[in-house]
Amino acid sequence: MMKHLLLGVMATLSAAFSWSQTVVYSEDFTSGATWALNTVTGAEGSNPNVWYISCQEDGQTAGSCGTACVITDNSLHVGADALAGGDLGAAYFETGAGITNTDRRAESGNISTVGFTNLTLSFDMIGNGGNANDYCELMYSTDGGGTWTSLATPLTSLCCGGIACDGFTQGLWQNNTYALPAACENIANLRIGFVWKNLDDGIATDPSFAVDDIQITTPATGAPAADFTASSVSICAGNCIDFTDASTLGTNPTWSWTFNGSTTANSTSQNPTAICYPAPGSYQVSLTVTDDNGTDTETKVSYITVTASANAGSNVAQNLCNNTTLDLNTVLSGQDAGGTWTETSGTPSGQFTAGTGVLDGNGLTAGNVYTFEYTVTGTSPCPDATATVTITMTSCTGTPPTADFSTTNTTICAGDCIDFSDLSTVGTNPTWSWTFTGAQTTSSTSQNPTGICYINPGTYDVSLTVTDDGGSDTQTMTTYITVNPSPSVTASASPATTICTGEQVTLTGSGAQTYTWDNGVTDGTAFTPTATTTYTVTGTDANGCTRDAVITITVEACDTLTAGWSVSSNTICSGDCITFTNETTGTVSYYEWDFGGGGIPNTSNSSNPTVCFPGVGNYTVELTAIGGGDTSVFTDVITVLGSPSITAQLDTVIDLGGTAGLYSYGFGQGTYHWEPSDVVLCDTCSSTEANPILDTDFIVTFTDTNGCSVTDTVLVLVNFIEAINVPSAFSPNGDGTNDVLYVKGYGIERMTLTIYNRYGQKIFECDNQGIGWDGTFLGREENSGVFAWVLEYKLFNGTTGVLKGNTTLIR
Repeated sequence: MMKHLLLGVMATLSAAFSWSQTVVYSEDFTSGATWALNTVTGAEGSNPNVWYISCQEDGQTAGSCGTACVITDNSLHVGADALAGGDLGAAYFETGAGITNTDRRAESGNISTVGFTNLTLSFDMIGNGGNANDYCELMYSTDGGGTWTSLATPLTSLCCGGIACDGFTQGLWQNNTYALPAACENIANLRIGFVWKNLDDGIATDPSFAVDDIQITTPATGAPAADFTASSVSICAGNCIDFTDASTLGTNPTWSWTFNGSTTANSTSQNPTAICYPAPGSYQVSLTVTDDNGTDTETKVSYITVTASANAGSNVAQNLCNNTTLDLNTVLSGQDAGGTWTETSGTPSGQFTAGTGVLDGNGLTAGNVYTFEYTVTGTSPCPDATATVTITMTSCTGTPPTADFSTTNTTICAGDCIDFSDLSTVGTNPTWSWTFTGAQTTSSTSQNPTGICYINPGTYDVSLTVTDDGGSDTQTMTTYITVNPSPSVTASASPATTICTGEQVTLTGSGAQTYTWDNGVTDGTAFTPTATTTYTVTGTDANGCTRDAVITITVEACDTLTAGWSVSSNTICSGDCITFTNETTGTVSYYEWDFGGGGIPNTSNSSNPTVCFPGVGNYTVELTAIGGGDTSVFTDVITVLGSPSITAQLDTVIDLGGTAGLYSYGFGQGTYHWEPSDVVLCDTCSSTEANPILDTDFIVTFTDTNGCSVTDTVLVLVNFIEAINVPSAFSPNGDGTNDVLYVKGYGIERMTLTIYNRYGQKIFECDNQGIGWDGTFLGREENSGVFAWVLEYKLFNGTTGVLKGNTTLIR
């Protein structure tokens, strides 16, 4: 619509959510809208109007006036094509020559309503259009967009201030709510669409149409409501937190948690504890709760923020010969770069360089002990990290040792344990000091440590310092051990985890590369369980790492299956669409419909499909219901009657104020109805007359004795005479001739006449062409003289103007 300058900016948005409703679907057109735009559904001109998604028409709540981008809340709206200015918000354009004729749809993707009934569709909108020929229609499809059914038309609103829209005033946003029919329930491919129709008659009154904040909801009475909290949402890498269930639940509740990025991927505890996060990042947490009344899921995206912990390495204590120099940076293992060294000895060595971390041991007294701290500054919320190196000076003789080692496996899976072997060359009185970064056992003084276990994925350093009478040596292997994560394995069942006795189920693992099931199950292959059983799948990824998942299949005795359906009438007219009401009893796994070769679509797996029958004839409709190892079939016949025929004529041209003849001929017995009915002489006659003031399509509907209807159209073009003025004189003498001063002219939609005396005093004003000035002011007759007038007007063809002049009052 037309954009006006805003003097204020909306600073705060609020949203409310009621647990009394479950949101099945929502779309705000700002968070990655997936709608398909501009599907052509009828005849169009060369430059039709266009559907856009942007904040050129800012999405607003009900009761707000339309505006351009203020809070950057996109809306779906109709605008002009690129040649006429493109996306200007909900503002469309007409040339008056058929060029901008428009008939096109914007539609959602498939919406799953499986498991939901009593659906309500709601959205915020503004809409108008130039006349009855320009409007937006709300539609729905129950077969993924194959066929469409009208739900509401036209979609219109008032304009700002609660007034009728005049093309100059911003639209007033309102909330519309509609109950969706039963055909929309329990299907996987519901779609919602808006169709904009514009007949290019030269009359385009903004706003066109805009919509935002679409929701499909269902009553959630008694249903569970999932929610949870965490003991902390911002932690350091490697730390663990606890989760607390805050759900609203009924009887027999169960919990299913998913922790992305955690060493514990899943949990069924109500309040899981010690959930650990080894790697930095932002992680999603999801909780699904189920009770006797249903299921609900709460997913919090980027809920847990994990910051990398500062790593100064592990504390180290070793000997140093008093004839050597030692770089303390080589003593530590796995430390972050950029830390600072500080000597903390009671009696300083006097030979330590803090900037480099080098200790010159030459000449220091054997037996002296010196301590040094290496500090790495942490990032909030993680603290600083400090490692202490303790050096004991020794008097060394002989050849210094050479440190070396190996391990049973350098690439392992999270949770695996490995052994290390000393390969050093040592002399007399050897000692060993190992550092295992990232392992559960961080250090050891054994010559050959065994059972060193790694829980968290990553790459880790290993360091060995050997000391003998000849001195010491350190070997550090950086990124020596690679720990691959275990796969996040899940298990699913199709068609469901609860089946009937004798029914087959297919178990499928996911999250890994290969899957092995117990109890003789083959992944992805259907089988028939005989009793309720819990199955375990082991998933193995490309690195050979494994993880288990479990799933329980409940086997129940089910009711007898009996298929059935009904419709409002088994006899319809050609082209009609009907909704089949499923009346099947018993436990059903799925449905198969066949509409006898006459339906569009001709097959369906929906519970309550809506089908159109374009052809005349008798069609046998068959419903096959399958479940519990049983099959039931129900058939009945739909009779489709032919539509009647009608001919309407003649398209004609009249002058404004003239009369057009409207003629129609229906074949057979039936009734007639003309629209628009307010400007025809007889709206139920086969032929009649009309006195339109604008170009008008007169639509006649003929309904035969079977109730089938057909329409045709007569176009009446009106030569609009732009004639408007005020007489130059009048004589209010009571003789019945020219006693009142009226505004003269045709096609006046709106006007204001103001009359002034020679002193500039306003003595008369009116906004009705049928009311004139009788020559009086404040109940007294004015004397003869000349009076000035100003006439502001708007004609039905959209022309506006201001006329000024003088009129002589003659007594």
